[in-house]
Amino acid sequence: MEQSSVILAYLTALRKTVRRRLVTYGLFAVVAGGVSSLLTVIILDWLFFALLVIQALSGAMFGYLRSIPLALAGGVVVGLGESLLTKYGPSQGALIGVRSSFSFIVLFAVLVFYAVRGAGRGQARPVAQLADRVRAAGTARIARPADRAWARVAIGCGVALALVIPPAASPSWRFTLAATLPMVIVFLSMTVLTGYAGQISLCQAAFAGVGSVTVARVVGDTGMSFWLVLPLAGLAAVPFGLAVGLPALRLGGLHLALLTLGFGLLVDNMIFNNLSVTRGGAGLQLSRPTLFGLSLASDLTYYYVLLLFVALTVLLVHNLRMSPTGRALRAVQDSETGVRSVGLNPTAFKLAAFVLAAFLAGVGGALFTSVQGHFSALDFGMYQSLLILVT
Repeated sequence: MEQSSVILAYLTALRKTVRRRLVTYGLFAVVAGGVSSLLTVIILDWLFFALLVIQALSGAMFGYLRSIPLALAGGVVVGLGESLLTKYGPSQGALIGVRSSFSFIVLFAVLVFYAVRGAGRGQARPVAQLADRVRAAGTARIARPADRAWARVAIGCGVALALVIPPAASPSWRFTLAATLPMVIVFLSMTVLTGYAGQISLCQAAFAGVGSVTVARVVGDTGMSFWLVLPLAGLAAVPFGLAVGLPALRLGGLHLALLTLGFGLLVDNMIFNNLSVTRGGAGLQLSRPTLFGLSLASDLTYYYVLLLFVALTVLLVHNLRMSPTGRALRAVQDSETGVRSVGLNPTAFKLAAFVLAAFLAGVGGALFTSVQGHFSALDFGMYQSLLILVT
């Protein structure tokens, strides 16, 4: 009898919760649809509506998505700030991007503020489970001989196809294949950050763009060898990775996704679309490099060089996964408390994941620009970051 009462109480509470959520979502849909209908009279642009959502989130985050009065105050601050900057803000120079980036700056600043306060942290899983996972030398699943054999066959077939297909492809396809390989390195950076450390990033394309801008500017301005500047392009993205990684130590889930999304849009507006950085219509040009006197002007030749870079990156990421550091990174996904219980510092591991991911993305972006021959902000925007995440 008592058990039936508990079940009945649970079902009643569940029904009320579902009803409240249906009313909330329905009200939201009606208001959003009505506002969008009014705005379409003024402008009909999908990009405008996408950015409008980010601007709305900037105001809503004042109340941490919980307080309507604070969200209303945040909307007033964002709207008033953008209006004042539009009228009185810088119209040229390095700070011109502040005018169009104000809402992204507010979103990033508010999330950093809540991160300092310790809000948005995930719940820890049982400590004992994670302690055993980190201590165990054989944490990774031991594959059966049959599994290993099939894996080797699949890898061998993939390598054979990567070596054989390009010579038989048309010139346009050779260029496409060559341009794809640097993006594979960027995708592998997401493997380190999301796959191993469990951190969401919607600004990975921004890290790649920083590497792209760095190599194009340094090689173009100083005439240095592309291969000497390539590691510098990766290092240039590291401070940006730390700028996201430090607040991420205290954020997770939706709030971390919003933080990285806002940061990526901020970098896009302040750097990639800043004419003083990208030199306006002329853009940033980058000639194909040479390697030990060998010309890489041919897409096929450069393809095989880039394939070597991808193979080295795959080897690096694989060895990281099998190392104690990789096992600790995967343990951080489950419980920071569990990692601390065995004497490890989860903060250091999470920051290391952001640093390595930013470095790899910066290198991938630099290599991508060397294939394209020029920097384009469209190649490193918000939607590229979303594509990288889902891929």
